[in-house]
Amino acid sequence: MGFTYLLISMIILIIDESILELGLENAYNSFNETASNFLEKQGLSSSGPASKIVLKFFLALWCGILGAILTFPGLRIARMHWDLLKCFRENRAIQILLNLSFAMPFLLVILWIKPVSRDYLTVRIFSGREKPLLTKETFDTFRILIITATMILKILLMPWYLQAYLDMAYHRTEEQKKEAGRITNIDFQKKISAVFYYLCVVTVQYISPIVMVLFFTFMYKTLGEYTWVAFFNHDDYSVNTPSNSKVLDSFKNPGTVDGSIADTAAEVHLAIESLKSVFTADVFRGLFGFSTWWCCFLYFATTSVGLVYQSYFSGI
Repeated sequence: MGFTYLLISMIILIIDESILELGLENAYNSFNETASNFLEKQGLSSSGPASKIVLKFFLALWCGILGAILTFPGLRIARMHWDLLKCFRENRAIQILLNLSFAMPFLLVILWIKPVSRDYLTVRIFSGREKPLLTKETFDTFRILIITATMILKILLMPWYLQAYLDMAYHRTEEQKKEAGRITNIDFQKKISAVFYYLCVVTVQYISPIVMVLFFTFMYKTLGEYTWVAFFNHDDYSVNTPSNSKVLDSFKNPGTVDGSIADTAAEVHLAIESLKSVFTADVFRGLFGFSTWWCCFLYFATTSVGLVYQSYFSGI
């Protein structure tokens, strides 16, 4: 599965940005420009960082490793989802809710396909309207909010999924009744208690993909300089942010600290600030935007493979 996702990620990384807006092209161009300027200020000659092919290769390698790690949690989630559907076979409303929660990661993946998401909502003008449904800023905020809402829904459904796993003890008991032969009480207790001992691992398998998606989403929102409210002016943050001159003045403020120590601290601070300027908002939007999209894709792909696997062996 690791090699499979490596191949899939390499195919995805060569798709044009006009179709799949991952933001990696803008991230690479911004990082190339800022890194070259930073090295020139430090007195070093450089034509830029590593080539685009090398960077995309390491991204694909990371994607393959992450896909291999999330494969078994996807199989486990699919098994619990399959058991839940059988448990609520008579309750159509809960089945719709479970299937909607299962399919939401696929809808999140579609939000990065530009012709059917951004262009449709921010460019196309429907009849009876004078402007598109959403602005570009509103669409970015909507995408972050819908990812967060999806993961929160999955967290709210977690008790049902864990209970579906615990019901395996009951199913094992029923299967034991159908088997011929005898079994000792100790072996029977071990067979049942193994389900409960493994509950903590199953919980980690269920919650880890959700935490990973939320982590990359919040990093994408914060470091990409997005806002929760689309019409909020982000420039207002600069009012409370101290400028470099104020920072220097604070370091050079006469007092008990020696002047040379203050100057050194100011130089270190300026060096850190100049190094931070290499990683612009476009760089973070590309890296964390792609990471968020890939985790959503893996969530749906691994659980879908697990559901196909489960349905096949259940049919047998």
